[in-house]
Amino acid sequence: MTYQVLARKWRPKNFDQVIGQPHVVHSLKNAITRHKVGHAYLLTGTRGVGKTTIARILAKALRCKNLIDPIESGNPCCTCENCLAIDSEQTLDVLEIDGASNNGVEHIRTLIENVHYLPSSGKYKIYIIDEVHMLSKEAFNALLKTLEAPPSHVVFIFATTIPDKILETILSRCQRFDFKSVSKDEIRSHISFILREEKIALENNNILDYIADEANGSLRDALSLLDQILIFSDENKISEEVCVQALGVAPKTKINELINFLFNYDVQSVSRIFRELIALNVETKKIAIAILDRLFEIINNPASVTLFANPITNALGKDELFWIYEVLVKDFEWSIKSLLPEKTTEIILQKIALRNTFFGKRKNIVTAAAAATVPETETAPLVNDASTSTSTSTSPSPSSSSSANTTQTPSVLTWKDFLLFLNNKLPLMSTNLKNGNLFSPINCSNTLLRITIAFAEKNKIFLEYFQKKDNLNLLLNYLSEFFNVQISNVYIDFKLLDSDMETKTNFSSQIEIEQKEKDLIAEKEKENLLANPFIKEAEKLFNSNIDRVIIKK
Repeated sequence: MTYQVLARKWRPKNFDQVIGQPHVVHSLKNAITRHKVGHAYLLTGTRGVGKTTIARILAKALRCKNLIDPIESGNPCCTCENCLAIDSEQTLDVLEIDGASNNGVEHIRTLIENVHYLPSSGKYKIYIIDEVHMLSKEAFNALLKTLEAPPSHVVFIFATTIPDKILETILSRCQRFDFKSVSKDEIRSHISFILREEKIALENNNILDYIADEANGSLRDALSLLDQILIFSDENKISEEVCVQALGVAPKTKINELINFLFNYDVQSVSRIFRELIALNVETKKIAIAILDRLFEIINNPASVTLFANPITNALGKDELFWIYEVLVKDFEWSIKSLLPEKTTEIILQKIALRNTFFGKRKNIVTAAAAATVPETETAPLVNDASTSTSTSTSPSPSSSSSANTTQTPSVLTWKDFLLFLNNKLPLMSTNLKNGNLFSPINCSNTLLRITIAFAEKNKIFLEYFQKKDNLNLLLNYLSEFFNVQISNVYIDFKLLDSDMETKTNFSSQIEIEQKEKDLIAEKEKENLLANPFIKEAEKLFNSNIDRVIIKK
């Protein structure tokens, strides 16, 4: 017996068997049961979502002998002579035309000449034109008059993946139905049903996920992929290994391992796993998509991160995950199109894994100026537990605030030293903390650490970041580690300064101070450059002055 592919074997025979298009099915069944059949329908949507299938079901319903007086369901009986003739493609009253190969005006003129002939049986003669957007402009114009006022026994059903290419005059004469991409859950459920009916077992449900991911919203593609897997499989059981080999996809376990090492700054392991995936003949693009899909799941379902044992992974905040995702999306886009996509993609992954050291070294250049020392002073009342508060205590004088920005602790560990340390641990947390600054000198001894950190009103979002329990606990842990004080003896008070308080205390964030330092260095370099004897001589030679200096680094 000739083998029939699953996409044809399991093609729906009536409206109730259609997957993923309830809005289309409901409308067409109502049109049939309420005797409100249009003369032209346009079915649009991506490939493999059921356009041609529903066109055939509609044709059967319109010609079904048991629906001369429509029954309540609106479904064709699929057993009468007319229904069976359509299923076997042996009727002259339902004509399927390929718009790609019959796109000339002469083909449409032949069609127009034949529409006036009555059907050999039944009430309707139906023309199904697939990929109708392929018709030429002349062919559309030839069809226009007939489409506007066709004989009462004729129904046109057009199907297309690109409705934008169809003339507006044609669109305005059709009832249009836009098909949705079939959801992954619907694809998984339908594939699972077919496998049960075919008596084929699965090693695990990951196989359904692979098929649904690769199908990309197309149920026909999903069934074709299943056929491809079954060819690889020797028995009536599909293993995950066979599925991965057949589809050329990245194993989920490998992707999880790679992301785990990526989170935990393990550059060598990231490269090793990536090269293993390449050795399995997984395309670079598929690896990139799998990584982004998994990161998306982690961001939207933090509980899924618990599969990683390393506590550093579980310490990652959403802000860092967002940063990783954003960088990978942008970098993967050009790496896949580059001359060496595999090597470029591996370098991108190494860059993400190196984010704690790479960015730390860059920050060292910015914060090269030494911190000044000031006498230790008493601080305002501090929070003595893991919660945070926005303090309204009396603020120090402008002079004390200015000196607090460059405070050095008695143990010769400065606030800048801590920010560099934190940057090596969690770059994003360090950056967020730099959007505020010390509001008074650090009070540090062998047994106690008290710190008051202020944020300007414009940077309130960064204060809210540290008011989240997880982020605050991480900050307390790192302060305890850096200043060598038990975490139970570390106290932080957060202040939010309005514009008046900010001006009164001459408050600046650490980022603003660093920017001023860079601006001063740049200004000094400009002065030195303009004082250079060669520049002076050039100005005399050309009888001109340099009006602008741009320093690029």
